Amino acid sequence: MDMERQFVLQNYARYPLVLARGKGCHVFDLEGRRYLDFITGIGVNALGHAHPRILKVLRDQAGLMIHASNLYFHPYQGLLAKRLAEMSGMARVFFCNTGTEGMEGALKMLRAHGRSWPLGRAAVKAKPLPSRVSAMAPSVRTLQGTTIMPEVTNEPLEIAAP
Repeated sequence: MDMERQFVLQNYARYPLVLARGKGCHVFDLEGRRYLDFITGIGVNALGHAHPRILKVLRDQAGLMIHASNLYFHPYQGLLAKRLAEMSGMARVFFCNTGTEGMEGALKMLRAHGRSWPLGRAAVKAKPLPSRVSAMAPSVRTLQGTTIMPEVTNEPLEIAAP
């Protein structure tokens, strides 16, 4: 805990508990004491810990390939995209790793296909959106993977299509 206090940014208070492993809906500390995991990685790991079927799939996939870039096709990505599109009623999906990357993708789509919306006192001006696409554009600009929060002003936010 001392090393983490020294080298990890302390942006929130941490519990004085070191978790060593998990099984199902429980986690265990270094001494083997069991706790019910109500946090689930703050909503990231709602599948539980060490489930035998998930472990098998992870081991099998790790033996083949850990990661494939979106620059290449993948045997399962199209199947998952089809299922998500059908469930959401949208035509396509965008796979990304983080909320930041999702916002960057939304802003790029807005730049390419957007229209004017009032955003409080600000406005976004671009081309009309295709049907079944909606977007919300906060005061954020992106530069190839870098998200920058600009100075807040009452001036309209201009997003021009390339």
